[in-house]
Amino acid sequence: MIRKFYTSNIIEPFAVQNGVLASTSVEIRNPDEEPCGCVAQDCERNLKVMASPTDTIDRKCDQTSFLFKSYMASDTFQMKLYKDDVEVQVLDAVANLGAYYGFGDLSSGIPEQDYYFGYIVAWLDVLVVHGTGNYKIKAEYTQFGSPVSYSSPTFYLTYYSDEQADGSVKLVTYQNGNIESSEFNFTGMNWYQQIRINGALYNKQSEFITDTYLTSNRTITQIQDSIRNTYTLEIQFVQDSVSKFIIENNLLANEFYVSDYNVANTSFYNNIPLAVEEISSSTELYYYNGRSHEILMTDRIDNIRKRNFGSWGN
Repeated sequence: MIRKFYTSNIIEPFAVQNGVLASTSVEIRNPDEEPCGCVAQDCERNLKVMASPTDTIDRKCDQTSFLFKSYMASDTFQMKLYKDDVEVQVLDAVANLGAYYGFGDLSSGIPEQDYYFGYIVAWLDVLVVHGTGNYKIKAEYTQFGSPVSYSSPTFYLTYYSDEQADGSVKLVTYQNGNIESSEFNFTGMNWYQQIRINGALYNKQSEFITDTYLTSNRTITQIQDSIRNTYTLEIQFVQDSVSKFIIENNLLANEFYVSDYNVANTSFYNNIPLAVEEISSSTELYYYNGRSHEILMTDRIDNIRKRNFGSWGN
């Protein structure tokens, strides 16, 4: 069988549902470097999440948000946590495994938001209660009275260590505004989103920008000098749904923070606020159903500057 992933338009962000296509033979290519060990047949790439019960700082404890959409007050919903395909807990207002949002909790005055619901899973709480392992979030709900079901990708939960986190980056975004291509209107929601992926934040480059004037005695005099830093965010081989989430949601966020976990990195980056400059390159690995990207980023806070005030103004 060939497992095919596709994106639903009624959930956010990891709207991956499984469709299975019958196949009597599969051609498996043999490239020089395979980014995935489970090539072609029944390939499901788990998303690694981590937590540390002994050091509960955000850097070492991951979270994942799930947002769903219904349409009217009579619709019903239920979210559940599964471990190794066995239901272990209902994700409701008393679950204590993160933050629960029912109808109306996410509304900022926009009528359609009255019927959003979701959960932000705190993997530390899951680890303490249920231990390490493979987890999925499943939801069953109705839209205009018709049943809908959702099953997330598999999240592999493990204890945080520098060795386990090596080779990854964590992206945190806060989403407001209306993305026209999305089924969700985030206006006023300040919706929190987080994902850990294989990649790196590196190649910090500093540009010197100067503004001067020439005096009557031919002396160059400073008005303002500043330093502008740029970075390369490398996203290494993610499945199509994750790539879509990053490119069409994360990069459009109002706030964007990056933490790097590569032990060989020459700089330590922890939740630094960045702004997107451009998508430098994208590579589609079509026979793996995946993509890689390079994103050029710059400091969101532009305050490395020195000014001299005089008759020319500020």
